[in-house]
Amino acid sequence: MRVIPVIRPRRARHTAAVVTLGALLLGATAGCSGARGYEVPAELCGVPADTGRLSPLLPDGDAIEQKENDLGQGSRSCRLSVDSRQVLYVRADVVPADTDPVKVNEHALIGLGNPQPAGIGDDARIADKGALAVVACPADPQKRKFVLEADLATKTPEDTADRRRALTRFLEAYLPQALKKRGCTA
Repeated sequence: MRVIPVIRPRRARHTAAVVTLGALLLGATAGCSGARGYEVPAELCGVPADTGRLSPLLPDGDAIEQKENDLGQGSRSCRLSVDSRQVLYVRADVVPADTDPVKVNEHALIGLGNPQPAGIGDDARIADKGALAVVACPADPQKRKFVLEADLATKTPEDTADRRRALTRFLEAYLPQALKKRGCTA
């Protein structure tokens, strides 16, 4: 019996090579897409944070870092970075009672994209890439206002409507905790 070698046409060999290469690439990148190699922080700026409400605002990555700054006069800021790239900036300020933080920050809010009123605190705006909320601080002897600002440096979640909902949910949970930490409770 004579064995006749099977010779594949050139196209079939090319297709097999492409399929094999594709499978290798898929296997090599499978662990890279959609992976979060860090734990969502339970505190943000020294304030307890609901990880379930913070998580949707954070992108996938390997490591998360938080840097806090005391800005003086009752103001603090925090920067969250994932894989050394800033993803979220949060700032808490106390301003005089006669200051309108929404008006003062109007241009910055417009820069964050289409700010719309939100039913959070005494006044709030939710934009495409950030938010601002204001609450009177009744325990403050000078009756100042507490202002919370959150700016996103990434489009996470990718869909703008989902991002706005995630920002709203985050502020609804975080604002009362930030007020409590500041001592702005009745």
